[in-house]
Amino acid sequence: MPPLNWTVGIMGEDFAFHHCSFDNRKYHPEWGDLFPGISDGNNCLWGYIRDGGETHGGLAVDQQATFAADGIAPVAVRRALTGTNGKTYRIDGRAISSTRIMAWPNMAANFILFEWDYEGRKGYGDTQAVIYRDAYRLIHRPR
Repeated sequence: MPPLNWTVGIMGEDFAFHHCSFDNRKYHPEWGDLFPGISDGNNCLWGYIRDGGETHGGLAVDQQATFAADGIAPVAVRRALTGTNGKTYRIDGRAISSTRIMAWPNMAANFILFEWDYEGRKGYGDTQAVIYRDAYRLIHRPR
């Protein structure tokens, strides 16, 4: 399984988002072909958007993370989150703070506080960036 992001953001009572997804393979040619079965069209496991008092399911996420030197912790994220209402929400974020959590022996996770920007509105939330041991070995093996 490729690196996985569990993400939430809140801009106010009228707008929030939450999703669990993988980065799009097209942004990571160095590892995109290592995970067959996960394509750019099915990288959103689940999610929702709360917009103007209505909640819509998340259909797709076009997500590109920029990683720290360790290759694990995202420092910036660009995403286009498409909802069941047909609207695409372009949300960018930058990491403010993070900590590494080693909760299980088969994975590493970074809990990152993000500042999100959506149409000029600022909001906050976290991303739990998870990479499984086998994925790390695949991605960082000598080629």
